[in-house]
Amino acid sequence: MTLHISQFVVELLVPLSEAPPPPPVTPEARTMQFDSGLGASWFLVPQLDDSSDNLRDKTVKAFVATGKMTAPFFSIYSYGPQKNINVSDIEEGINSVTGKKRLRSTSQVQRSARVQINVTNAELHTCRLEGRWDGTGMKDRVDEIVYEVAQQGVRR
Repeated sequence: MTLHISQFVVELLVPLSEAPPPPPVTPEARTMQFDSGLGASWFLVPQLDDSSDNLRDKTVKAFVATGKMTAPFFSIYSYGPQKNINVSDIEEGINSVTGKKRLRSTSQVQRSARVQINVTNAELHTCRLEGRWDGTGMKDRVDEIVYEVAQQGVRR
């Protein structure tokens, strides 16, 4: 003998005292405008890098940026073995090994002057480029970031 169920019915009883469903929400439309107003602060941070050699320390020698930038600053961050990498510091632009170094504002896309620095013991390194577009004229943009790195010392 085989049991075969062809239909299964469940009845639910809902009390009559339950409140009716709320009325439907009326859609609301708003208008927003981009690329205007009071401007915007911006920053750009490339990923941490070991310059393809994770067994040697490096020296970060110089920094150059290409773009249309208003009130730009750059900072260099470096880390050695077993050092804590504080991502919040990088995002907030604080506690870099160089402090904030000013670059010249530009009205068109230009390559900045080469700024010589000397950051040693940089097994891992990155930079932070930041600025503040004032909301008028051509928007700020970053086309290239170059920071020069040289090997330092012997292999670990």
